[in-house]
Amino acid sequence: MSATSQGGGAPPLVSIGLPVYNGGRYLAASLSSLCAQSFRDIEIIISDNASTDGSAELCRDFAARDLRVRYSRLPENIGGVANHNRVFELATGEFFMWASADDLWQPGYVERCVAELRRHADVVLVYAINGRIDDEGRPCEPIAPGPPLDGDDVRERFARLTDIYRAIEPFYGLARRAVLLRSARMKRHPGFDRILLAEIGLHGKLRQIPEPLYCRRIHGQQSIHAFPSLRSRYGWINPGRSQRFLWPHLEYARQFTAAALRSAPGPRARLGCLWHMLRWCRWHHRELWADLRGVDPA
Repeated sequence: MSATSQGGGAPPLVSIGLPVYNGGRYLAASLSSLCAQSFRDIEIIISDNASTDGSAELCRDFAARDLRVRYSRLPENIGGVANHNRVFELATGEFFMWASADDLWQPGYVERCVAELRRHADVVLVYAINGRIDDEGRPCEPIAPGPPLDGDDVRERFARLTDIYRAIEPFYGLARRAVLLRSARMKRHPGFDRILLAEIGLHGKLRQIPEPLYCRRIHGQQSIHAFPSLRSRYGWINPGRSQRFLWPHLEYARQFTAAALRSAPGPRARLGCLWHMLRWCRWHHRELWADLRGVDPA
């Protein structure tokens, strides 16, 4: 039974998408954390990317115990980005968030995010400061919060989101699903989170809750550690892709520019964003040149 069928046909207010691939070590803790949210009107959508560990059995057990959990398994690995897109396409709620199979959330995380979205009509995504734990659950050194992303100037928001390298904080926030539907689906690119967030910021403000309500787990099996360079990360993003023509920084420039042309609110904002992209290309000329040479930047 799906979460939708519990309330006489009304969809849940919040959809949580959890893409999984061999997440067995931390998956139970992450699912328990999501199921324990104080905001109960949720659905948890798990898309298993053909895991080969015990993830399938664990997910089926959670789905049997909690009717808000919806589990589906893919017959083959379609890549990390495609699986992120898939959980979003299966969502039905007014609000949506992606969740990682490694991480933990304070019980009030979703409730606080929903309250902020209801309170501020011009805010399209709410996120919290990240706490950090290691593979054994021990606290790690915290990282400084990123720059504010809730200013009135859309060109400034776009500039900050194209320049931010630690996009993980807002990416795992709670967003208005209608805004995500108006944005392009995530691209098979190592910086898919940055590209999507840059476009979301053109639709409205991203608001931070100044408390560590979300706990990011740091461990050696994460894709960012297993694939340390942008070029090497294509193996996780798009299994089977030829490694011959990989231009991650040129693709950043193309996708950021396409987002500005597609979603900037009006000619003035669009021109401002395009001007920023000219400067962005100048600032990143070494990385762009390295792409053309087929090497990782020094």
